[in-house]
Amino acid sequence: LRPFDLIEAYRLEMAHKLVPGRTKNMAAFWKETLTDELNKDLKVGEPIISVASQEYMKALNLNKLNGPVISPVFKEQHVNGTYKTVGVHSKKARGELVRYVLVNKAQTPRDLMGFNAMGWRPAEEVPVEGPWLFTRPVTT
Repeated sequence: LRPFDLIEAYRLEMAHKLVPGRTKNMAAFWKETLTDELNKDLKVGEPIISVASQEYMKALNLNKLNGPVISPVFKEQHVNGTYKTVGVHSKKARGELVRYVLVNKAQTPRDLMGFNAMGWRPAEEVPVEGPWLFTRPVTT
């Protein structure tokens, strides 16, 4: 590449504006369709483990889903006892969690209690819905 070479956008931005007067953005455009399609695959009350970023979760109508959403949150514990989310590490952890589900043929949220890739471990029991904290000591 040279300094002034044009690089096309390669990321689907949910906040991307669409044609005025139709929908506000990509998330609004897809919201009902994605929610309806996901509901077709869900049994009523079946929990959903979401490893999607908050940006992509805006493309679902959480109030209309047939089941509760559990969202893993990955925080590193620092020496002073504080916990912080490091975006790049959190993204890698979400990918490793998906790998764990596939390799171990996990069927329920409880099946993820053994997840320990990259030093991550569940810091608490599986919640009924909402955030689910995974922690590890800070890496250098």
